[in-house]
Amino acid sequence: KAVFFRKADDGTVQTLHIAYSPVFVTSIEPIDSSDYSRGVRPVKRLIYSLALVETEEEILLPFQQIAATTRRQTRIAMGILAIVILAAVLSIIYISYRLANSFTLPMIYLLGLIEHINKHGGDQGPPPTGKVKASREVEAFSKTLEVLYRMVRSANFAFFVGELDFAHRVLVDSLRLFRRLDNKKAIGIASNNIGNILLGIYREMKASKLDRLYGLTTSE
Repeated sequence: KAVFFRKADDGTVQTLHIAYSPVFVTSIEPIDSSDYSRGVRPVKRLIYSLALVETEEEILLPFQQIAATTRRQTRIAMGILAIVILAAVLSIIYISYRLANSFTLPMIYLLGLIEHINKHGGDQGPPPTGKVKASREVEAFSKTLEVLYRMVRSANFAFFVGELDFAHRVLVDSLRLFRRLDNKKAIGIASNNIGNILLGIYREMKASKLDRLYGLTTSE
């Protein structure tokens, strides 16, 4: 192999790479032409040399095409990978947002519900749930508190219309729940209402001259 340089017609210098290889033919010749009895010997003789000449630009052209194709495919692959990564990140953010909402919004609603109970007791209805979506346990707890509101209102209504037995039973059950929630204001309101109901039942027993009424005695 050899490298040569030449000047092209446009004045640029071209690099030429030459690869050549000699072609030999093996023949035999006598060791001594005057005495053939001495035998012969093999001899390699050069017939011609085969050479290939190519410019450096022509040699590099296929590799340049491969490099261009590789760069194009790499850019496409990087673009697809970037889109996939972006989609994965957005999906993770969206899923995290939904999970965070599913955990925090019900807790915020329950906190507001408890604060509403502490502030208003059983005098006002529960705040609206709006678009809050929660687990079955949170929904069950929320519905329990809503039912409790209705029961307390119905107990107050029953007290004013004279249904003392129903009002007493409802308020006793409500008082148990208020004590579990450690809601001191609601406990005080329920206890006060129970006291008023018991006083009404006692007066009704005295007026009717009864020792037992609604399952209660005068001593109780």
